[in-house]
Amino acid sequence: SNAPFVLPLEEAVAICRERAPDAFVVVDAAHALGSLPLKLGKPLADAVLTNCHKWFCGPKGTALLHVPSEHQDWVEPLVISHGFGTDFASGFYWTGLSDFSSWLALDACLAFWEAAGLDGARLYGQYLVTDGAEMLADAWGTGLGIPVELLGPMALVELPALPMLQATQGFSYEHAEAVQNALFRRKIEVPVKALSGRLYVRISAHIYNHIEEYEVLRDAVLELAGGADA
Repeated sequence: SNAPFVLPLEEAVAICRERAPDAFVVVDAAHALGSLPLKLGKPLADAVLTNCHKWFCGPKGTALLHVPSEHQDWVEPLVISHGFGTDFASGFYWTGLSDFSSWLALDACLAFWEAAGLDGARLYGQYLVTDGAEMLADAWGTGLGIPVELLGPMALVELPALPMLQATQGFSYEHAEAVQNALFRRKIEVPVKALSGRLYVRISAHIYNHIEEYEVLRDAVLELAGGADA
């Protein structure tokens, strides 16, 4: 997710099918649940994995594995236990001394999204991150690291020149960390990424965010660009 653009899933899976017709195609859709219109009724891939603890706002340690019925007779858990050999789902239930409290808490998470509306929250985040990213780029005189049409609920915005950083041919992880720490000292939590020698902030937007938060980030970076103490 360093460069958070929406991948062309259908095209990517089609290429895999064309080049390796017998391959078992697995999609790692870690950010998809809650941030994209994820449809599992007719999956393109042979297996899809996605996390519940990211945009779906579930507890850490919860995730989803979707395998169509035609593959369930041979897809097995890495660790087997009591439910192994009965049915597909039971084989994954009891794989050791797991703490199932996170799974039990998913009922409350599901109830919340049924009440709040997941599709509306997803669209709100996508529009908000686009507005916020364009506002930051305009204020800083920079640009977006990813075209708007490829954005989900996250975006990259290039940082302006900062006096706290020594002139260099290209920025690295150490430069990104220095800027991120400077913003953290201003009570702003935002990832700073060094990609292809350039520095970007990676902003995200969810149902609980609002445009004023990105304005605080805007002003803090402008202070650093003006020579304020890091």
